[in-house]
This record gives sequence, structure tokens and C-alpha cells, in this order.
Amino acid sequence: MSSENLSTPLTPQDLLMLRGILDDAALETGRRNVAALLIIRLFQSGMTSATQLGEVVRRCIPEDAEICEAMRRHRTFSTAEQALARRDTTVH
Repeated sequence: MSSENLSTPLTPQDLLMLRGILDDAALETGRRNVAALLIIRLFQSGMTSATQLGEVVRRCIPEDAEICEAMRRHRTFSTAEQALARRDTTVH
């Protein structure tokens, strides 16, 4: 990736296209910011197709439902389970 390409200013038309991709993705602020950084870097490095950039966002940035499901599956240990685990690893 050339630093020359990364320092080239984006035109208003470029920004409108990139914003459209982000609007279509309908991400919340944190993931939207990550997606913006990603597609700007890709655009500046030569990937200028809105279709390709949109696909990258869909594949690389998880949706809210995916994150909620992953959090639901994540098992949180109770205080008693944590104490039991510490006791099992203590050398007597």
C-alpha cells in the first residue's frame, strides 16, 4: 500500500459514495466508525467499487444480532464457581 495513495484527498463524490455504503450497512456508531476506517483505507488503496466495498463491510463488521447472540452464548461464572476454580489450582 503506497503512502502516496493514502494521502490523496477524497473528492466530494468519493465521500458521498462511501457514506452511502455506510448508510446502507445501518451500523451503530462504534461499528460504523470501524467500517468507515476500513472502507476509506481500501478505497485509497485501489478498491473503488461500491459493490465490493459494501460486501467487505457485510463480511467483516458483525451486525447487532450476531453480537447479541455471541454474548448470550458466553457463559459467565458465578462467584462460587470462581472460588472453586481458584481452590482447585492452589498448591497445598
